[in-house]
Amino acid sequence: MPHALTVNLDAMILREDLVARKGHIGSSYESISTISTLELDAGNIRNYLRKPDFQRETNHWKPQQIASLVECYVNGDLIPSVILWQSDSFLFVIDGGHRLSALIAWIADDYGDGDFSNKFFGNNIPIQQKRMAEATRKLINSDIGSYQDYKAKITSGKKDVSTATIVTRGMAIQWVKGNVDKAEMSFFKINTQGTALDEVEESLLRYRKYPIPISARAVIRSGYGHKYWSSFKRVVGSEIEATSKDLSKTLFEPEINSPIRTLNLPLAGSRGIRDALQILIEYFSIANEIMNPKPLNVEYLGEDNDGSNTIKVLKSGMNNPEASFGVSNNKQQAAKLASEVIKKRYL
Repeated sequence: MPHALTVNLDAMILREDLVARKGHIGSSYESISTISTLELDAGNIRNYLRKPDFQRETNHWKPQQIASLVECYVNGDLIPSVILWQSDSFLFVIDGGHRLSALIAWIADDYGDGDFSNKFFGNNIPIQQKRMAEATRKLINSDIGSYQDYKAKITSGKKDVSTATIVTRGMAIQWVKGNVDKAEMSFFKINTQGTALDEVEESLLRYRKYPIPISARAVIRSGYGHKYWSSFKRVVGSEIEATSKDLSKTLFEPEINSPIRTLNLPLAGSRGIRDALQILIEYFSIANEIMNPKPLNVEYLGEDNDGSNTIKVLKSGMNNPEASFGVSNNKQQAAKLASEVIKKRYL
């Protein structure tokens, strides 16, 4: 379960729908048995790598786990294989997303605060994410060394055991053979045997096309990150992003700094991914219970095919259903709903 001490590597490998067709790879990669840091650095394979769009965020590892993976790679120690599936357009990571992301992060010197991450999150990276990124960087650079240092040695011909290992080794690959149904079945079979999904993660995965999960994921990242609403029309997507950005600011700013020396605290607490997502699911449920007599859950309104219900859910978090409010009253409504969530959870 991700919490404040984990590192967000979600930007290292982008997400995509398994059935997406965006260009053609042009050749088969299924004969490749390993993937090396040098190949990842060159970008040829990395540019095709994708995670299934229903994959949970890559933010479950602590700095020590990332450092351990990099150290195992540099020392030539055993690392479990990654499992890939090739579609017409992409190479999907069925298993091993954290391992590949950790290596890409080391190569790019991006542990959640670098160029990939800033582009992915729209330069809207929480303070805590930056802190964990810097802690990871310091740990790896002091105990193992940066990728750029090793690359400089290789380029200059100053080879030692570690640089020789980096040049010659690769992470082993296993391939899923078959169609998209086989790939999806393999993903769920493999990932239900690994780190167990908690109730919130399972709900977000199972109901990923429903308005409340889409809204929660949009708000938690202020409309940035992976666009779970990308199938909607552009004008609808723009409204989702704008509304979620406003609501995120209302609920999660100013960010919490430790030690706390002010009473000017965010309504919904920290923007830590897992806890904040649970709060948002409950928040939107309560907001919509005001309009409907029976209790709601993430299945509310069914699958959203055009984004209209996602917009409805997002606006329910800011607007009183009986009247049209200005900005200040929107914030009062959000505060009221946030307080109800806190009462239900903790009192």
